[in-house]
Amino acid sequence: MSSHSNNLPTRNSKRRRANGIQQEETTFVAQGTTRDTVEGAEEKISGDERDPQQQSAITTEDANPVDYDAVRDIMNGLERQPDGVPSASAASIIGAPVEYQARGEHRIPDDDDDHSVTIDTPQSVPEATPTADEYADMPALIPIGNDDDDDDDDDDGPPPLEPAADPAPLDLEEIINPGYLPDAFVRRLAGFVDFVDIAGLRFSVTKVPPTSTWGLPTPDDKELTKFLCYEEKPVSIWLVGRVRKLWFYNLGGEPHDKVNIGIRPLREIDCLAADRLLNTRCRPIESTSYNPLYAGKLMLTRTKGDTALTPALFTRVYDALNHYGPKSTMKKISPAVLGEHDIVLVECFLTRWKTGERAKRTKGWSTWRCGFELNSISLLFSAPDTSTDVELDLDLETALM
Repeated sequence: MSSHSNNLPTRNSKRRRANGIQQEETTFVAQGTTRDTVEGAEEKISGDERDPQQQSAITTEDANPVDYDAVRDIMNGLERQPDGVPSASAASIIGAPVEYQARGEHRIPDDDDDHSVTIDTPQSVPEATPTADEYADMPALIPIGNDDDDDDDDDDGPPPLEPAADPAPLDLEEIINPGYLPDAFVRRLAGFVDFVDIAGLRFSVTKVPPTSTWGLPTPDDKELTKFLCYEEKPVSIWLVGRVRKLWFYNLGGEPHDKVNIGIRPLREIDCLAADRLLNTRCRPIESTSYNPLYAGKLMLTRTKGDTALTPALFTRVYDALNHYGPKSTMKKISPAVLGEHDIVLVECFLTRWKTGERAKRTKGWSTWRCGFELNSISLLFSAPDTSTDVELDLDLETALM
C-alpha cells in the first residue's frame, strides 16, 4: 500500500463524518432514500473529491465503480434550490465548487488534518432586492420572498387563490316574478313600469321629470302647494307592485277614516326611485328605505246638513285583469276584492305636510315630510287565495289610524 495510506480516513472516521451530516441524512430518508445509500454515496463522492495522491491510495473495497453522475442527480433533485444551485447541505456532500468555499458552506480538507469533512452551519446570504424590471416579469400571484428553507418539506402552503370573479351585476330593471305570474303577464307589465304620458301628466315612478317642483297657490286652488307638479299641474305617479297590506275596513266592516294600501314594487329600480322621491323632496332630506310603499287617503267627509265628519268608502278601484284603459271603460270593483299578493297599479300623487313646532302657525314651508296620496287602484292580476285566519297587526293599525 502506498505511503499515503496513513493519511486515509479510517472506517471510524467515515462513520464520524456520516454522523456529521445527520440532518441531511434524515432529510434523504424522509424522501425515500435509505441510510446505507446516503452513507455509501457520501463516502464514494467524498473520495472522489480527494487530491490525486489520495486517489491512488483508495482501498480495493472503496474502488468499486459508482455512477457518481446518477447520485449527484438524485441529490441535486432533492435539494435543488429555485435558482438551480444546490443547497449548502447538498454541496457539502457532493463536493462544493470553489466558488462555494468562499461562503463557508463546505471546506475541502487540507493534507495535514484528519481528512474528516467539516460541515459548517450554512450562512445566510442576503437576498438581492429585485429590480423594477424583475418585478414586472414575476407572475402576479406568486408571493415574493425567501424560499431557502432549512428543510425539504413542502410546508409553505399553497399560493394565494386568484381573486373570485365579480358576481354578475344585478339587473335593476328586471321584473321580479314572485313565482306565480305567467310569462305572458310579465311581458304585459313592461308597458306599465315604464309608462310615460306627458300630455296627461302620468309617469311611472322612474320617469317622474326631475324638473318637477312643488306647486304654487292659485286663486282657484290654494292647496296646490302640497302637490308635486309639472308645468304647474299635479303629477300622477304610477306604482306597480305586489299587495302587502290593505287598510280599507275596520273589524266591523265599516270604512276606515284613512285608507291605505302597501305594495312592494316588482323591480328594484322602482323601489330606489320611490325612496329617492320620498327622501329628497322633503326638508330636511332623509335617507329612509320604505318597504312596503304606502299610498293612503283621508276619507272623512261631511255632507250638507250633517254635523259630524264620517268616513266614506274608497270607490276608485278598477278591474284591469284583461284590459286597462280610460277609467270609464273599466268596471269598478269593491276594495274587498283585493287580497295580498295581487298585482296592482296604484296611481297616486306625491304630497307634503308641514312638520315642526311652528307648522300650524306659519304660512310658509320650512320643514315638511312627503308621502304618496292614493288616487286609484287597478287590479292587474288576482293571486291565488292563501288567506286563513285574520291576523291583526296592532302596530300597523296604530300607525295608520
